[in-house]
Amino acid sequence: MTDREKADGKAVPRGGEKQEAGRFDGIGPLLLVWSGQAVSLVGSAVLRFAFIIEVWSTGEQASAVTALSLCAVLPQALFSPFAGAIIDRIRKRSALQIADAGGILAVGLLALVHFFGGGLEPWQVYPATVLLGISAAFQLPALTAAVPLLVRKDQLGRANGLLAGARSAAGICGPALGGVMIALSGIGTVLVIDLVSYAFALIGVRVVRMRGDKVPEGAGAPRTKITAEAVEGMRYLFRQASLRDMTVNFCVVNLVMVFGFAVVQPMVLLRSGNGALAAVNSAIGLGGVVGGLVMAAWGGPRNRGRGMMLGILGMCLSAQIGMSLVGGVVGWCAAMLVGAALMTVVNASMQSIVQTKVPHEWQGRVFGAVMFLSQISGPLAMAFSGPLADGLFEPQAADGTGVFVLLGPLFGDAPGSGMAGMLFLAGVAGLAVALWGLASRSIRDIDVLLPDAAPTPMPTAGPSARAVRRMTRCVHELFEEQASRTPGATALVYDGERLTYAELDAREPTGWRASCRTAGCGAATPSACTWCAPRSWSSRSSARSRQAPDTCRSTPASRPRGCAAWRGTPASWRCSPRRGAE
Repeated sequence: MTDREKADGKAVPRGGEKQEAGRFDGIGPLLLVWSGQAVSLVGSAVLRFAFIIEVWSTGEQASAVTALSLCAVLPQALFSPFAGAIIDRIRKRSALQIADAGGILAVGLLALVHFFGGGLEPWQVYPATVLLGISAAFQLPALTAAVPLLVRKDQLGRANGLLAGARSAAGICGPALGGVMIALSGIGTVLVIDLVSYAFALIGVRVVRMRGDKVPEGAGAPRTKITAEAVEGMRYLFRQASLRDMTVNFCVVNLVMVFGFAVVQPMVLLRSGNGALAAVNSAIGLGGVVGGLVMAAWGGPRNRGRGMMLGILGMCLSAQIGMSLVGGVVGWCAAMLVGAALMTVVNASMQSIVQTKVPHEWQGRVFGAVMFLSQISGPLAMAFSGPLADGLFEPQAADGTGVFVLLGPLFGDAPGSGMAGMLFLAGVAGLAVALWGLASRSIRDIDVLLPDAAPTPMPTAGPSARAVRRMTRCVHELFEEQASRTPGATALVYDGERLTYAELDAREPTGWRASCRTAGCGAATPSACTWCAPRSWSSRSSARSRQAPDTCRSTPASRPRGCAAWRGTPASWRCSPRRGAE
């Protein structure tokens, strides 16, 4: 029976043991980070939409829009393995702060150029987008690697759904706010809002404390080069057959799907204008929010490998094939809403697989490698999709030649028909890749074939500083300390006679302190010393109320939790546990 099966008539959560806490218990630290990231994502979405409008206004070319997307995705994909290696060297909280600080730097430079340099030129948008892509290369691996430090193992799917929902919510607010602000106040206000949103995210990361977030062991020792550690993350992926096949599948899926998605925005702009593009982008965001809420309440499919592949099938049917065939803003919005909801489920499931199957000390490098291998195909597709749309598919659609001899009856010859044909072909190729993933057992049954990694070590409550000092001090030192602190308190009672600590200290047996010191107390046997007491003495705190005359016993000064009394001889003490103690 696997950990996915039922035990005692109740479902066992994805963590091996039953959890008594509620599904949303203990997510306070996550919500702190989530709120800051959500605000930052909204600000970035507003700026991204403003960048698209700025670039499109220079010549209404699909190549310009795809080049902007290339500047955002290519640096993020290329820098991700190195960012992952750096993330595994430092605290995850520090990595998130670096990412937010990088965004503040990039947007702050743009704001300075705009307000004090005579205005922002369209060409300056491209290098700024490259800098933001580099900061995103830090943010995504650091955030996904930090999630296991913020929630329980059985809450990973829900946490990933919440984060994905925040990204999608930004897709709703961003285009709407961006369109209004560009029309009313220009790009300057957009830059200020994004700058403030990055600062808000940085404050959220600074406030939260992540359990178990510490510098890896050996941080002070000589290290290998960043490049070598980045390569090790890829080698780890390829040593695990299921992770390797899943990543390769995602790489091919991104290749064929981005080839089609890259022309969605210029297709909508060409057919219906800026208002339609804002509506479509908002529908994408709404679908992501719906998918994130579903994941937060549901936790994801029980068989995550099969669920991912079925989700990709649905994405291709709705957001690509359906998007290419329907006409009008309403049809486009409905198709993209369904596809975005499924995309959220797919991505959250993939992230939870890596979070549970990869040891935490490897997660920065592995997430960086996953991002590189799955996204490097995206820039390649973007680089070709724009020129192919402008120079091949659009002319063929207008003339009814080439592939549009067959596709012409479906898409016609109006402007944008060539891009719709590209989107349709990309959807058909995506269906083939998803079916390949379903046929592969290493992907379909990844939860069964690949065991979970050891849980992330969490800090446990150790003894207090005072307790540590008491455990490392001798009995006579503890007695002297107590006598000086409460000299009038009763220390011994026998046959109606009471002795205070001060009186007992004055009547102490001759030489017992000296015997404690010479017995090695504080040296070879720091927790043991000799105690000599007459038969008549009885102590409230002693487990031995009567001792043989002039009998000395060398006992440890403190007992571990659950220990009732010491047994044996001074040479070999052993603990007699209390009844019912483990």
